[in-house]
Amino acid sequence: MDVRIEEKDAFTLVVKKKLFNLRTGSDDVPRYWSENVKGRFKPSKYKKVGVTELIEGTSAFYFGIGGRIRKTKTAPRGFEKMEIPKNTWAIFTERGPMPSAMQNLWKKIYTEFFPKSKYESVPEYELEVYSEGDPKDPDYKIEAWVPIRLKNVK
Repeated sequence: MDVRIEEKDAFTLVVKKKLFNLRTGSDDVPRYWSENVKGRFKPSKYKKVGVTELIEGTSAFYFGIGGRIRKTKTAPRGFEKMEIPKNTWAIFTERGPMPSAMQNLWKKIYTEFFPKSKYESVPEYELEVYSEGDPKDPDYKIEAWVPIRLKNVK
């Protein structure tokens, strides 16, 4: 797991999203991804992005599948635009076959990186950025983006 810290301006995503439960999300999200990418969702113009929208104080979250879009563009039917605010991001890079590589990366982020770092996550959006190529390839590149702030800063 490699990590870099970057400041990013606000940007716009277009996503198809669904409500999930934290208890079953690790099984349900990969199934949702598979059902919506194969044949129905064509992200050919954009890098594929998964976005988690946290619902504070609940055991639910929205997960969306989509990609970046120019702010002036209209979202395709069945999709909605999401404005991702300007943030400082911890961007984690990993390689491996999906979905286990992404699930393992999230585990490492929250059990290894955050406990030892000077940062904490900001409860907003978390992004998964997928490269082109075969997601089953052992060298498949993925990124997880987490908005961060220094610990003890509210």
